[in-house]
Amino acid sequence: MQDDRAASGFRAHIVSRARDWARGAPLHAFGGRPLLEAELPISSRCGRPFHLTFDLDLSDPRLGVLGITGIRRLAILACFHVEYRAGAPLLIRHADEGRRLEVVREPRGRLVESLPLELPQLPVELEPLNEAEAAVDSLDELPDDSPPLHRVGGHAVWAKSPLPAPRCPQSGKPMRFIASVDSVRRFPLASGEASLLFADGGICYVFWSDDASISAAVVQPR
Repeated sequence: MQDDRAASGFRAHIVSRARDWARGAPLHAFGGRPLLEAELPISSRCGRPFHLTFDLDLSDPRLGVLGITGIRRLAILACFHVEYRAGAPLLIRHADEGRRLEVVREPRGRLVESLPLELPQLPVELEPLNEAEAAVDSLDELPDDSPPLHRVGGHAVWAKSPLPAPRCPQSGKPMRFIASVDSVRRFPLASGEASLLFADGGICYVFWSDDASISAAVVQPR
């Protein structure tokens, strides 16, 4: 019997060659602007627009395991201009089926080296986790040469000790883990490369409340 963890989790690969992008459906992306044409909200910490990391197409039947209803696409936001305090959640409300993104709460943090206001958009491929990958609970259990910890579904693979799930600001219930976004040391830009870092190389863990249509992003350093 297939392990349920393997069946419900995927590795997310950012395809760095945009010419390989076949714009069919379902369509997942990293960077650029939300594909539902939602405006990127402005960070109160740096006064610049948030960056879009993963933009997930929820029409993909494989993503039904996430339990996300009421929106058509999930835009996962980050601000690479700010290093947020570890463990403090960034809360985003996804309104109008995902066409409107509203900041509910933004944690404090320190400004870091400036990056482009908008990242180039690249396609993303989802590959099911095998049983060994799905069984891993911490970063220490992964091989040293493992790819970045971009995952969708399954369970959180923590860089350090597990953190409690953020609670929905509306219902008070623990939110559900849906994805992790790793730091990217060499993200391609037209002028060369950039480092997209969470807490100097950490991982961003994303949770969801379907009651409030709110996502919570929590950073943990390595």
